[in-house]
Amino acid sequence: MPSVSVIIAAAGLGLRMGGSVKKPYLELEGRPIFLRSVEKFVGLEVASTSGGPPINVTEIILVVGGAELDYVTAQWGGVISQYATHVRLVQGGGRRQDSVYCGLQSLSEDTEIVLVHDAVRPLVSSEVVKSVMKTAWEKGAVIPAVPIQATVKEADSQNRITRTVDRGGLWMAQTPQGFRKEILLRAYDALAETGEEVTDDAQAVEKLGYPVEIVPGSPSNIKITTPEDLRLATALLQLEAKD
Repeated sequence: MPSVSVIIAAAGLGLRMGGSVKKPYLELEGRPIFLRSVEKFVGLEVASTSGGPPINVTEIILVVGGAELDYVTAQWGGVISQYATHVRLVQGGGRRQDSVYCGLQSLSEDTEIVLVHDAVRPLVSSEVVKSVMKTAWEKGAVIPAVPIQATVKEADSQNRITRTVDRGGLWMAQTPQGFRKEILLRAYDALAETGEEVTDDAQAVEKLGYPVEIVPGSPSNIKITTPEDLRLATALLQLEAKD
């Protein structure tokens, strides 16, 4: 049975909302954002398209900042311990890629597929996650994404438009991003050696020259970074509850 480990990155500064509470710990309809993200993966399983055994999530690695490790354990350790899927807390690093690397060092030996998810994307659907799991198993590397719909402008340092960018073939990347374990480990080992910075996990894999597939994401799989995002997420959850 192909086993999936999910790394949920929650160790960033995350203070763009204002105030003293970091984004992953803000409440969304009565529950912390990061817990809603964790719960999207608990007990998740998908049938393999090749007719083999099902692909299932066997562990979740929640990567938090060193200063929050005791806080998260004290506040939510009891809740986390009751999940059907084992959740392990790991201390992260200064950058997102450092935190993901910390999570990779904590993977179980039998892990075959790794999903990396932003803690502040709590509205990802099970359909998107399952699609990523399947494609990661079959192809080795995959991200969910949505095509860019807006007109894209490029500007100079004076904020003057220099050109209109052809949006054909342009996508907005989402998470979770999925990879065969050995591919993602090689990519992050290379980053550790070179010190290069990346903005997502797919970019690290791209640097190896490995092809990364795209599967359809969802417009509702938003990343909560501003108060407006939080209000939108609340509205989306309320609509979901009515359906």
